[in-house]
Amino acid sequence: MTRLLRFAVLCLSLGLTLTACGPVMETRYHFTPPKSSQGKMMVNQCQQNQNMCRQNCRLEKQVCLSDARSRGMMEYQQYVAERNAKKEPLKRSPESFVSEWRCNEDNCEKSCAEDFRMCYINAGGSVNSKQVCTAFCE
Repeated sequence: MTRLLRFAVLCLSLGLTLTACGPVMETRYHFTPPKSSQGKMMVNQCQQNQNMCRQNCRLEKQVCLSDARSRGMMEYQQYVAERNAKKEPLKRSPESFVSEWRCNEDNCEKSCAEDFRMCYINAGGSVNSKQVCTAFCE
């Protein structure tokens, strides 16, 4: 009976995993430049702003990573002190205290791209978006 129960759980989890793999969609953008020379100059400014925005994202991520490592080391030192006071062995490494997942720059990059598209439109260009299936397409 236990073997049958394990098999049923395995089949159920496999079925749930396969149904979770729906198509992966991505938004792609097509840019039509402005017709006026003034609009084209504005687009150049938009690109410069986007480059600066992306540099700021990378800088923010580096600062975040540095802060996360510093916090992690302080937490690790506290952990070591507590374990030593209790005369217990260390079971965790310094890296296990570092939370780098908070330092994701994706949202920042997306904001830069969104600002660029708005700037592009304000300069007289047009931006068209299209949803494209990139994985698990039928």
